[in-house]
Amino acid sequence: MRTPKAVVSLAFLTALVLGSLAVPADAASPKKQCIKSRCNAQKKACLAGFRSQFTAVKAACGDGKCKRNAKRAKRQNGKRCKHAFKSCKKCCGTDPAAACNVEVAGDGVCGGSPRPGEQCDGQDAAACPGQCGADCLCSGGAGNPGQGGKVGEVSAVKALLVVVDAAPFSSRPFASGVGFLLTAMFQTVSGAPSLPVQQIGNCAITTATDDGSGGGTATPLDAGTPGQATAGGTVVDLVPSTLGPGTLEASLSPPTLLARGFDNGAQVDVSLPGGADIGAFSVSVRVPADLGLTVPNVLDPALRLDLTQALDFAWAAGDAAQTIDVVLTAGVASRTSPGPLTLAVCTLPDTGAGSIPADVMSHFPADANFIQLDVARTLAADVSVPLTQGGTGTVTAGGASLVSWTFTDVPPTTRR
Repeated sequence: MRTPKAVVSLAFLTALVLGSLAVPADAASPKKQCIKSRCNAQKKACLAGFRSQFTAVKAACGDGKCKRNAKRAKRQNGKRCKHAFKSCKKCCGTDPAAACNVEVAGDGVCGGSPRPGEQCDGQDAAACPGQCGADCLCSGGAGNPGQGGKVGEVSAVKALLVVVDAAPFSSRPFASGVGFLLTAMFQTVSGAPSLPVQQIGNCAITTATDDGSGGGTATPLDAGTPGQATAGGTVVDLVPSTLGPGTLEASLSPPTLLARGFDNGAQVDVSLPGGADIGAFSVSVRVPADLGLTVPNVLDPALRLDLTQALDFAWAAGDAAQTIDVVLTAGVASRTSPGPLTLAVCTLPDTGAGSIPADVMSHFPADANFIQLDVARTLAADVSVPLTQGGTGTVTAGGASLVSWTFTDVPPTTRR
């Protein structure tokens, strides 16, 4: 069975259901206060920092070429400050309580704590005592990947996966399977553009790239191998994955893991030995109770979703104070071109019933021939991990009960 390149990878899906793509908060006044008190002030400081650098370099220049280069650098750095200001405003709209900053390394401005892209602050003795340079980098620029930011994810997911291939002459029109997915991914991401996000009620709508990543450059990090995971008395190694550098997966297959005690309700203890970038650490995650999704009935081979109507859900109710995550992705694809993908991330109270309203569904193309629906109950938290070169980073560790349904009706490639 062939599927279009538009299929969002399971790694991206897992990142979504563990909270990597946050739903913006609907709080106008805190947002404005956040922008005013943080973003505006830091933008001015960023521009002033680069102006001071320009003045000093210009004064030391001996010829016109040097001055022209200095002026060009000032202009480019000014654009960096303005771009970072836009990212700061977006952060304030997403979570005004978060540490939103105008994040530009090398502006010579160190705030009260290290900002992403900067490793230290002049007053921060913990990161690299006595070695914080004017560019807010340890040893005046020595690299330490991930310092102060997110460096990875550890995921333990009980999953029901269903694929419907409605294309003519499909050799496998319906397939389903249940298994346990145990993965760890370590990387930093830089240069990711700010995707436009529209908030409607408890749903956030955006557009994804063909691989679902939203862009950016990922740099894999080394946390050492093999890692180990334990559940129900079973110990399994975490070994390098075919998903790419920096990614580990269980040495046993998903069905085998499930048969050996990795299941709903289990506590999964994961340990990594430490490597070139991330030091040794251990985390424990709890896999939540089975989702028990009954509406829509994803095991019905004839199931088709009407993207012009509200989409209803029913499942086994859990803790009403918690939420269920729903990710709906759809687009018009061909075998050679994925086309744009519309993506909605919604949170529903874990009461056993909920829906994606029609005004959200109206943003999806009615003629979509690729649809992926992911519904998950998750338990996740951020944990601090040591970095080999000093300082700490953050790893998101979580368990999930997931139902993933993928529908494709993509015609075969035309032959000439």
